[in-house]
Amino acid sequence: MENINVIKGKKRIDLTQYPPPDLVVEIDITSSYQNRFEVYADMGVPEIWRDDGNCFRINVLQNQKC
Repeated sequence: MENINVIKGKKRIDLTQYPPPDLVVEIDITSSYQNRFEVYADMGVPEIWRDDGNCFRINVLQNQKC
């Protein structure tokens, strides 16, 4: 975790001032998630943990793609 000490305690994170989160955790059983991976990659989030109710997946950003 690289960015935790920089953003720890912040109520809101302005990505123009602070680095992106080190990790996104999603629990989503109602909608498609694939389009959000691109958003997270554009933000520079290096890791996404996702549970859709049937499967738990860990995606890691490589070459700006999850």
